[in-house]
Amino acid sequence: MEGHSELYTLLLSAWFPVFKTFKPSFRMKKISLRIMSFFGLNLYRSKKPKHRSNYHTSLVISPKRMAEIEATVRKHLEEKKSFLQHSYTLKMFSEETQVPVHYLSGFINKYYKMNFNDFINEYRIIFSIDKLLKKEWMYKKLETIANEAGFNNRNTFISAFKKVTGLKPSEFLKDIKLGKPYSNIGRSQNSSGLNKLNDA
Repeated sequence: MEGHSELYTLLLSAWFPVFKTFKPSFRMKKISLRIMSFFGLNLYRSKKPKHRSNYHTSLVISPKRMAEIEATVRKHLEEKKSFLQHSYTLKMFSEETQVPVHYLSGFINKYYKMNFNDFINEYRIIFSIDKLLKKEWMYKKLETIANEAGFNNRNTFISAFKKVTGLKPSEFLKDIKLGKPYSNIGRSQNSSGLNKLNDA
């Protein structure tokens, strides 16, 4: 385990400079925390984010319940890595975590400011980035890595990758091969990309 921890720390030292190029924001902090969580590093909890008007839910969840669900969700995804399953659904996630569907959906909408599919796909993209940084692209096609990460098809993978990073997988890989993996990370005009993280 100690060797894995050192490897993850090394990987993160290459990945986190990306985030330092952006102003601190809610979504950047969430993605950073999720990457750190994925690699099993100690986490700190950021302050409660301000409410964003583009996400609405009639479900009222107490702060205590939100914290309980967050801990359950994070622990489950870290340990079970259920997001790697193909066609993974909210119902399946609910059954595995023992959190009712309506609470789980409301929690993801309110806490992470995204829907379930985007939430799961973000974990899958972080998993894919880990594989790319480990140079698995040298003996695997991008489609293979996408499949291993839980994506059913190439188009969904490309779309999700660009939404999270601001780059297409091929562009990200090209930069890795050139020895400058993050030089163009912010060039996307996609409002969901990492270049828009400073909107908050």
